[in-house]
Amino acid sequence: MAVTRGEITYVYRVNNTFQNWHQAFESCYNMAWGSKLAILDFDESEAEENIVKILPELDPSMCYYVGYHDLFYEGHFLDIEGRELRYTKWFEGQPDNRGGDENCVSLINGLKLADTSCHKPNCYAICMEPET
Repeated sequence: MAVTRGEITYVYRVNNTFQNWHQAFESCYNMAWGSKLAILDFDESEAEENIVKILPELDPSMCYYVGYHDLFYEGHFLDIEGRELRYTKWFEGQPDNRGGDENCVSLINGLKLADTSCHKPNCYAICMEPET
């Protein structure tokens, strides 16, 4: 399933290579012109349904990096384009910045957000690529 954001239609893909958030950011960027870590720019009410439609192969037991972080100001999560999150379905107890080093965001446990260390090396990346 493709999703239109503004004038661009994106296809979402999973990069099934374990990597940290910075590697995931770079691998998505290098996938194709205009590709990037996924921004789940959906209304709260439709988000989970859309994520399942665009990425039916997601394994709820795995970690998937998405294009959100609080690298600039702790607790103020932005997407990689500098906008505030629209999808804010956090896993229970999240975000918690455990250990003071959780500044990137992943999907875990059935499509819920969690703040995760940007250096955690065993997550996949969800990328969004302009449809051609």
